[in-house]
Amino acid sequence: MLAAQLIQKIKSGEYELTDFARAVDKNDFKLEKSSTWWSIHLAICFSERNEPYASFFTSLENISKDWLKFDDIKNKIDSKIEDAAKGSLDPNLDGVLKMFKDDRPLEDLGLIETQGDSVRLGSPKLTDEIITHAISRMKFHCFKSRPSVSFSEVTQTGLAHFLCCSNDELRKHLRRMEQSNNWKLCFSFTEAVNVDSEPNTSASEKLYLDLAWLKGAHLIWKNDLTQQWTLLGDSGVNVEKLIEEKLNHFAGRSAETLLKNYPAMCDDLLPTSIRAFCVWHRAFL
Repeated sequence: MLAAQLIQKIKSGEYELTDFARAVDKNDFKLEKSSTWWSIHLAICFSERNEPYASFFTSLENISKDWLKFDDIKNKIDSKIEDAAKGSLDPNLDGVLKMFKDDRPLEDLGLIETQGDSVRLGSPKLTDEIITHAISRMKFHCFKSRPSVSFSEVTQTGLAHFLCCSNDELRKHLRRMEQSNNWKLCFSFTEAVNVDSEPNTSASEKLYLDLAWLKGAHLIWKNDLTQQWTLLGDSGVNVEKLIEEKLNHFAGRSAETLLKNYPAMCDDLLPTSIRAFCVWHRAFL
């Protein structure tokens, strides 16, 4: 109950229902709706008492969704948690697994699949409402005072694992939802290079040099409130001329190389028939 954020401690030995619990009681007293159990699942994932439930999900493969031995998952989690929690790991993790077996409500969501002593992430139906609720939970518990969050920070919270999808699938969902009038008032999703990250490779160091050049040319400015970089309009700079000058210093890549190495580009730019040809072409290169 504490992990699911349905009750909260008032003082020693005394607890009370949370606002979340009251909302559940009002909207689904008998706990029959799948949306209620999605809410409970996400509440546990982002709870202060979320272990080993959260690590159970983040330890599973969310791209290929390979089967993993339950004992291997235990060892993986054991290596990450604090020593004080190691003694209770086995019974607690066994309890987590039982939540998704034997016709229990969470099993019906399709979050976890089991096969003998192996486990993998399932492929539940993700509605826009579920994703929006998950984002709200994440924002409230992980970035409460932040006006904006980078996608890399979102992935570090384990959100994609909790939704049983890959980071790329989550990105596509957010991109699609941001373009829908239904969700524009709930959040915005802007895809841009994170130029404020600490450089750790030669590529990012070059990015910083390019950033300094753009700033010097008065082409971009940083919004101190949102911590995001934005193109600066009406600067009087001849952008086309600057691009032409820099093109001579750019090695570039052929269209064939880009389409071969980046399948997502085919999805964005080409019709289905041409994409099929590209896939066939790549197979024989």
